[in-house]
Amino acid sequence: MTGKTILSFSDKSIFTLLSEKDRIKAESKNGAGFIFENKPWTSAKKDLDALKGEQEMVLLFGDANRIQETQSIEWFAIIRKIVITPNADTSSNATTKIFFSKLTRLANPFPVGKLRLRSKGREGEYFSPYFQRPYALCELPKSLSNFPIPKHKTEKLGSEFSSSLDRIEILTKDDFSKALKKIETSMTENQIEMLVGHANAPNHCLSMQKLAELGGYKNFRVGNLQYGRLGRFFAKYFKAENLPNQTQALAIGSSTKDEFGEFQWRLRDPLLQALRSHWSDLVFQSGEAEQAEFDLTGHSGNAPLKPTERAAIIQSRIGQGLYRKNMLELWGGKCALTGCDIPEVLIASHAKPWKLSTNQERMDKYNGLLLVAHVDALFDIGLIGFDDRGFLIRSPKLTKAQFDNLGLSRFSGLRFIRNEHLRYLKEHRSLYKLS
Repeated sequence: MTGKTILSFSDKSIFTLLSEKDRIKAESKNGAGFIFENKPWTSAKKDLDALKGEQEMVLLFGDANRIQETQSIEWFAIIRKIVITPNADTSSNATTKIFFSKLTRLANPFPVGKLRLRSKGREGEYFSPYFQRPYALCELPKSLSNFPIPKHKTEKLGSEFSSSLDRIEILTKDDFSKALKKIETSMTENQIEMLVGHANAPNHCLSMQKLAELGGYKNFRVGNLQYGRLGRFFAKYFKAENLPNQTQALAIGSSTKDEFGEFQWRLRDPLLQALRSHWSDLVFQSGEAEQAEFDLTGHSGNAPLKPTERAAIIQSRIGQGLYRKNMLELWGGKCALTGCDIPEVLIASHAKPWKLSTNQERMDKYNGLLLVAHVDALFDIGLIGFDDRGFLIRSPKLTKAQFDNLGLSRFSGLRFIRNEHLRYLKEHRSLYKLS
């Protein structure tokens, strides 16, 4: 984004540190937030009160978690208000809240060591990169005076951000579906894992730390960078590149925190719906998968899974996804017993129960049968089974009259049987004591 020099900025500014949590929270709220300190910023307030009405005072930020590493200013914002609340006993223990808006990341970080101080008695000195105080009064660097802002008046600052967000907010499922088809080939494997994991998470909400882990990143900042790049693909496609945070093209900042107190991102609903259509094998279609997710989490004999692997296995639990697709191919789209070819009533079952199976067995197309719904229900609870030749076995719990009324008596057995089926059918008979 190109822009003109903003003449209404004061040459006075404040440098301070911003935590990752506060930054993400501000970015999720269109660049607005506040910083809190248990110290009185009285000199900063005097500066703010003395500014002319048409001027804006700039707040410069460094990353509180890695300032020693970066030694740089990475963001700027506009100060809106400074509130100092004195302690009842002594003003030296006052607290300070600085409210800001229009948080923006600099295209190129500015070295902290090139800041000139304007604190009393230190005017003109260069700032130490090993800054530890809550804030420092400084001159606005000349190289930063030409901010990338599209309009001359500061009241317009962020207008492009707002229009970009507005553009994202009105997108539909179809819009995201078209974007996915275009963008998919540009996505890395890790970005896909993050997106699938986000879609399948409870309430579709995850912290950036969790998203980073889904992508295989131990350092959540790398995960944040990668998910932001994925968001940039979408933002570029939708011509909404001026977002305060590129992740906003994918998700909305949530007011709820996770169990570790981390702020969360909630996947945009139109994107979720598009993912359910575009990656139906990987993204859960409803809350059906929640119990399967719980069972999978509680199963101890399996290696850690990537989100895409985990999704495929959970889909197999409810007879969906790749497991169902493979079963349909194996049985030619027809019930293994009756030959019914109505896809809507065919169930991809498991012979060895899903809870008792390994992840490999859960995805094995031979560990189960493609059955019409009422036959699947009987097979699932052990009222019927099949011997090694594929012939029907009736449980003593099911009377012959009931068996005949279900219309099963005219079916002698499976349409065909493979050697790979045998061990699974045997485990099914053993579990339900069928002989």
